[in-house]
Order: sequence, then C-alpha cells, then structure tokens
Amino acid sequence: MRKVAIFTDSTVDISKEMLDERNIHMIPLFVHFGDEVFRDTIDITVEQLYEMVEKKGTLPSTQATSPGEFLEYIKPYLDQDYDIVFCGIGNKLSGTMKSVNIISGEYPNRIFPIDSMNLSSAEAILLFKACDLRDEGKSAKEIQAIIQPQAKYVISNFTIKGFEYLYKGGRATGLQATFGTALRVRP
Repeated sequence: MRKVAIFTDSTVDISKEMLDERNIHMIPLFVHFGDEVFRDTIDITVEQLYEMVEKKGTLPSTQATSPGEFLEYIKPYLDQDYDIVFCGIGNKLSGTMKSVNIISGEYPNRIFPIDSMNLSSAEAILLFKACDLRDEGKSAKEIQAIIQPQAKYVISNFTIKGFEYLYKGGRATGLQATFGTALRVRP
C-alpha cells in the first residue's frame, strides 16, 4: 500500500500551524484586485485582504486553481509514490474540484477527490477526519470511500450583517440588495 498525502485548498481557513501539525498540504486559490493577482494565504494574508477591501472600496474576485497548477503541487508526491487525497471546497462553490477531477482522471487510482460540498470549518471537519483515517493506516481509496458519503451531513451556517458585500461580490442583484436592506433581512 502506498503512503497517503492529504491536500486541501485555501478556503479551509485553518492556520499554517494546524496544517503542519496534521501534515496537510494546502493549494492556494487566487485573489484578484483589478490587475493584481495574489495566491491566497501565500502572497496575501487575510488581514491584508481586509485592508485592501477597505482601501479600495471593492471586493476582490477569486479564481480556482487550474488543472496544471494543481498538478504542479501534487506531482512531487506522486513521483515519491504517494497516493493523493484532496478534500476541498464544494464543487458548487468553485471550479477547484473540476480541476482536481480532470487531473484525477489522468492518474487513475492515485488521486482521490473528496467534494466537501462546503468550505471553511465544514471542509476542515472532513479534512481532519481524513487525516485521522490516514494516521490509522487507511489507504487513499478507503479514506475517500469513508469521507465522501459523510460530506452531505456536515453543514456550515453563518449570517452576514447585510447585503453590501453580497452585492459588491456579485452574489446578490441590486434589486435583492435594495429589498433585503429595506426589509432588514440578515442573509
């Protein structure tokens, strides 16, 4: 049985110390402010991101990792005879899983994607469980088979203060933002 390397993306929102402690490898998504492009958590910190939002008065856009970029991160581990488990942001939330699935098709029985169907803390719950299974000696295929069915039971709930950032980020229309604000809806 091959060794297992576990990867995630930067939407998991856990510290570098926690990633290192659990031997998790993080692949960044990209943050765009106009013509400027940053690798999330590598070229720009969360604090710097908030500062830029306040300074520029606009929200950044994000970009998923491409199949080629994903392969750049995992290829050294494949070459060292590791199987890969990738537990990342939900397929309906980002194109990241599409990139992972493309590359997993090129490396059958070596890359095992887990669609968290979520992000942030819900993604982290599944990720930590995958680490526990790896540490118990489970194969990448076994980890995927155990974790993927559990994803539908892990849910993130949160509210935000208002519609301003949903509108700026393109997640709400002007009409939705206007009525939501007028009715004091907490999205």
